[in-house]
Amino acid sequence: MHKKLREYQKELVSSVYEKLQQGVKKQLVVLPTGGGKTLCAVNVLSQFKRKIWRAHTEELLEQSGAAFLHELFPDANIQKRINDAGGLIQYIKSVKKQNLFADTTDREIVNKIGVVKAESFDIDADIVLASMQTLHRRLDKISPDSFDAVCVDEAHMSTAKTIVKSINHFKPKLLLGLTATPTRSDGASLGDIFDIISYQYSLFDAIKDGYLCELDAIACKTDLSLDNVHTLGGDLNQKELRQTVNTPQRNKFIVECYKKYADGLQNLIFSVDIQHAQDICQAFKDAGYNAEFVVGDEELTPDRRAVIE
Repeated sequence: MHKKLREYQKELVSSVYEKLQQGVKKQLVVLPTGGGKTLCAVNVLSQFKRKIWRAHTEELLEQSGAAFLHELFPDANIQKRINDAGGLIQYIKSVKKQNLFADTTDREIVNKIGVVKAESFDIDADIVLASMQTLHRRLDKISPDSFDAVCVDEAHMSTAKTIVKSINHFKPKLLLGLTATPTRSDGASLGDIFDIISYQYSLFDAIKDGYLCELDAIACKTDLSLDNVHTLGGDLNQKELRQTVNTPQRNKFIVECYKKYADGLQNLIFSVDIQHAQDICQAFKDAGYNAEFVVGDEELTPDRRAVIE
């Protein structure tokens, strides 16, 4: 069953098409986290034969791929097939490995979608899910006019020269960027990639309209100073920041604040780097909590999906 679009999502889709008819090919749309960026983009891109979806993490690629397949095969119980296989990428690999012996519907589903990540390079499908890093390394193997539409997820993270180069490599009918945060703290401009923001719906509007819940923010202050932490490219120097904030006392304080304000609730903590993530995780374990860390290093987190689940 196809998901029904909310009114602002319908406006977004219409706005993108309207601007496209006016000749604007490079568009950025802005929705708050939880606003349904993926669903909107899938509806926009449904009008194009071949499209490539670019993202920085496997989780984002899997989420977008599942959304495409839900729209294409509404009666196939896509999520169960993905879950049973241990993830979308594992599902695709499994069906391709079985080849002719795979279920007919599974083969139809997998033939629609390809993955460019690590050792996978399935570039000829109607829908291609591509890791930013892998795609950049293989640009010489892909024709600039391979795709009618290019979608860039988390577009605010795409201002590095290598990523800009890989985006500009393609000559699609539509370049669509998705983000919740179009303004970057380091001053890098998304205007170097996109021509306009064709639609914007704010967090405050989403809360006011009842689509997102209000937030309770609690600041737990310490006497720690960041005055001696330098900035690098607009961001705090990661090594200096970790050395400053990653202390046993402060990590214990984080655990105490969680226990005081949110004990028993699922808890997500953003850390400075891998070591910081591991040390905070250990602080929670030492306090008797069930905690795990997730990092990009596949040796340290071999099964990100299972940990997140």
